[in-house]
Amino acid sequence: VINNVFHNWGHQFLYDEELLCKTLADAGFQYPRRMTLGQSEDPQLRSVESHGRNMDDEEMITFETMVIEAVR
Repeated sequence: VINNVFHNWGHQFLYDEELLCKTLADAGFQYPRRMTLGQSEDPQLRSVESHGRNMDDEEMITFETMVIEAVR
């Protein structure tokens, strides 16, 4: 039901952390790790998220954004 509501807003699917990590593993990724928004072990991946550029509410951005980094 929740995914149907969000799909109507243009999202394809909503993941929780467990399902996203499993999906990444099924796709051949290893070592999934939750990261802080804007942070990465790889300098080229730091601050690449663009979601926050459209909002002016840092607390809401942090609340609704999940970043998982994995290795392939």
